[in-house]
Amino acid sequence: MGHDPQVTRVHTYHADASVLGGRIERPFDQVIPVQAPLTLPPVGGYAKAHTESFRLDGIVSVKFGHTQVAGSMSPTGSFSTLTTSVLEGLNVLDIFTADRMVAQISLTHPRVGYYPRVTLVGTQYENVRIGGQPVVIDLDLNICKQCDSKSFPSQPCIRDSDFLARVAEQRQRMMDEDSIPEWATEQSVPNWVRERYAWGDLKTESGRDSVLCSVVKEIRGEFPGSVFGNVFDIPDFGKGFLGELLVDNGSYQLSLLRLELGCTIKGAGSFGIVKGNGSTNP
Repeated sequence: MGHDPQVTRVHTYHADASVLGGRIERPFDQVIPVQAPLTLPPVGGYAKAHTESFRLDGIVSVKFGHTQVAGSMSPTGSFSTLTTSVLEGLNVLDIFTADRMVAQISLTHPRVGYYPRVTLVGTQYENVRIGGQPVVIDLDLNICKQCDSKSFPSQPCIRDSDFLARVAEQRQRMMDEDSIPEWATEQSVPNWVRERYAWGDLKTESGRDSVLCSVVKEIRGEFPGSVFGNVFDIPDFGKGFLGELLVDNGSYQLSLLRLELGCTIKGAGSFGIVKGNGSTNP
C-alpha cells in the first residue's frame, strides 16, 4: 500500500531489553528479578541501564550486564530502532558459562512503506562452556534477511516464503537422527523435541500468527548431554535453548539463552533478551 511521500508520517517506536529474569521453584520459590530492564518511549530517544555482580544463591551469577535502546529518524526519512543486551561472566550452576554474550536487533522502517529491514549483526557468543567443555556456537544472522541494505521488504517477514523455508530447514535438521553426534547421550530424537517443534509444513501455513526459530545453526563440541540443533539437554540439569527468535507480524524478539531447569534445582530463566518493532502512519 502506498501513500503520498509529501505527507508527514509519524512513527511509533517500540523496543524492550533486559539482561536476565526468571523464577526458581525448587528447592525454594523465588522470582529472579529482571536485571537492567528498558523500554523505549514511543517517540524514540535513547536509554541505557546496567547491572553488576548479580548473584542468586550460587544458582546464577553475572559479573556485568548492560542494555540499551535507541530510536530516531535518519536524514533520509527512514526510522531506525536499535536494541541491545550484553552479559559478561555468566554462570549457571557451573554447567553453562560464557565470558560474553550479545543480543542485538536493528530495525529500519522505510520513509515510504511499512515493512522494516531487519539485521541481527552484533549478536554473538564468546567462550561458551557447557558442562565445563568448550563449545562453538555457529550463527545464522541472515535468517530474517528479505532484501539488500538499500531496499525494503514488500511484505512481513512472517509471510516471506524464503524465511519460512529457512525455518523449515532448521526444523528438519533438528529431527534428523543421522546428524546426532556419536558422543551424545541420546541417539534418537526424543518425543519432547518432536512434539515441541513438529509444526508441519511452515511454507503452507500462511495464517500462522508467529514463528519461533533460532539464530543458532549448530552447537559444536562435546559435553555430557545431547544436542538437537540449537537445543541442548543435560541430565540432572535441564534443557537449554540458544538464540531463540520469535517473529510475528510486527515484532522480533531474541533470547540468547533460555533454560528449563529440572532435578534438584527446578525453575526457568531467560538471558540476553531484546525485542523491537514499530509502526508508521499514515
